[in-house]
Amino acid sequence: MRVEVTSREKLEKRSENPFPSGTAIISIADSDIDTILMKNKPDYLLLLRFDDVTTGDLEFDLGRKISEPEADEFARAYHMFNDEQAKKVAAYINSIQEKVNTLICQCEYGQSRSAGVAAAVREFLYNDGIEIFADDRYYPNKVVYRKVFNALNNYDE
Repeated sequence: MRVEVTSREKLEKRSENPFPSGTAIISIADSDIDTILMKNKPDYLLLLRFDDVTTGDLEFDLGRKISEPEADEFARAYHMFNDEQAKKVAAYINSIQEKVNTLICQCEYGQSRSAGVAAAVREFLYNDGIEIFADDRYYPNKVVYRKVFNALNNYDE
């Protein structure tokens, strides 16, 4: 399966034409923005909503380590990626991996959250997720990467 990373704008434009058979998409929207509008839909589609923030962002801003209650409050306030969403991604990948030729991972700018998912999937399937991290076009969200990779490794139908 080929794994691609793209932005909302590029995927909306790409959807003006039908997707080839065997295409799957993981579309990630910000919590305060509508999910992607596609004129044509792929064979398989997973829609997720979460913001591109981590507790590390808050710690950097505050200049100190935060407590667990602060981290929980921050996660809720900013709609961070969570273990339940990672499990959905793992279940989705397991359900489609034998059926698709192309997996497109998409987020707003196609650089961070979608790159984190793509890197985790490639690492899990092909042991080459580092290729996403090494590509200057992307800045994979490491929390997303770790949670998805762990969920894929611990997936139990």
